[in-house]
Amino acid sequence: MKRTYLCCIVVLCCLFVIGGCADKSKNDKASEQAVYQVTENGTEYIIDTEAQTISGGTLQYSYTFSGDSSNYDATITYPDGACFHWTKESGKDGSVYFSGGASRQEDHDALRSLESQDFCEMLADQIATPARHWGGKALPALVFLVFGIFAAAFPEAVWYLEIGWKQRDGKPSDLALKVNTGIGILMIVVAVLLFFV
Repeated sequence: MKRTYLCCIVVLCCLFVIGGCADKSKNDKASEQAVYQVTENGTEYIIDTEAQTISGGTLQYSYTFSGDSSNYDATITYPDGACFHWTKESGKDGSVYFSGGASRQEDHDALRSLESQDFCEMLADQIATPARHWGGKALPALVFLVFGIFAAAFPEAVWYLEIGWKQRDGKPSDLALKVNTGIGILMIVVAVLLFFV
């Protein structure tokens, strides 16, 4: 019983440590660079993530952006107050849908509309958090987690399934139990890494 509690505590500690490291790396990346220099269609732009502005030539645009590189909501406001809102949604089948345009009918301009879409894509490329795709890692991580918890919590049962069923009245050695517990903990760590990395 004590061993089960110990294994649960080890698993929780691993999750907290890895979760803390992941949050720290995100914060470090965000604080590393607050200003980006981007060239789009032959024009050089400066994206300031703290002031939420895009500067190009003598003009300065403000923006709001939320989401990742696959799915986002963005609003670009021109120096004269014209406002363009764009939404990008990516389907699971690989399809991409854009919607949006000028907020006011009098601000509609085809050139500005295309330019504001380019700004949104620049923002998605530079400041958006990468889209999280589990790919093929979710199932292996889940399998490692289940077997790891089982091996760490019940090393005698693992020993029996591995060797004990072949012997009559056999008992596992302390070393065999410790190895099974260690393998279980290692599998839990691998599962957590697969989920978060």
